[in-house]
Amino acid sequence: MISNQSETKEDDRVPSGADSASSAGSTGSASSANSADTCDNSGTNSAAGGTGSANSADGGYFEGGAGSADGAGGTGSADCSDSSEQPDVCVIMSAGEIRDYDFIRQFIPEGVPVFAADAGLYHLEKMNIEPSVVVGDFDSLIPGKEIHFPCVSFPPEKDDTDTILAVDLGLERGYRNFILLGASGGRLDHTFSNLSTLIYLREKGANGILIDNMNAAFLMCGGESYAPSEDDFLRQFGEIISVFTFGTETALVSEAGVKYPLERYSLSCAFPLGVSNKITDMEKCRISVHEGKILIIRVKNDTFSDISE
Repeated sequence: MISNQSETKEDDRVPSGADSASSAGSTGSASSANSADTCDNSGTNSAAGGTGSANSADGGYFEGGAGSADGAGGTGSADCSDSSEQPDVCVIMSAGEIRDYDFIRQFIPEGVPVFAADAGLYHLEKMNIEPSVVVGDFDSLIPGKEIHFPCVSFPPEKDDTDTILAVDLGLERGYRNFILLGASGGRLDHTFSNLSTLIYLREKGANGILIDNMNAAFLMCGGESYAPSEDDFLRQFGEIISVFTFGTETALVSEAGVKYPLERYSLSCAFPLGVSNKITDMEKCRISVHEGKILIIRVKNDTFSDISE
């Protein structure tokens, strides 16, 4: 890939007064710097809300609020509209596939900043949501499209994806919990790149969750555990739960309260044993990572009926 020269490109679609920026030194494909077991954060992981929160002991996605854009945020969601403090959550809207805007809207907590990654702006326009900033090389927008929001422009010859550029800007602005929307579907390489961004975030001391119309995916590291019963943010996701080694060759995992339980089992990236397990006891279900890194994917309740339609 072409090395990012950290130059800011003036673009005729970017209004005057737009922010200038350079790459924060990231690479387009995040790989694990620690080959073994732990990330920068540890503790109880409840994806994006509920007891314990999205990562660890230091709070999580929605510490200190309740409610979402449509009033359905549930325990732990952020209502930052009356708070004088900057919310710790940032939403990144990318340009992937979105089939049901009403479903996706509920994962945009009220009062948090929303960054449009390039053509992710089109999704926000359809949802009547104004972005805090539009980030990218603007190669996916219609030529000549006027943008009436703050912009941070980059040259198209770069190592970073538009999603990574938006994430880096969020990190620079102090956000540590990221909700990635419009980040899957369509091109498989873009989907995988955005899943890899979850590793990138953890190595930066932050957290991310990727949500689409069928799935919610998030990373867990050695020493962390996840209890779906404590995760109200993902309450619309159902009994199907998959666990994959991600970012390491193996991961030592225990799974309880599921149809196919595991006890300190070494999952290999070469064999997808953890796919499509089923929660049988929501109160007792817990996924624990003893060593390594895993990707947890929860599947929406009506996914299979959607496919059959």
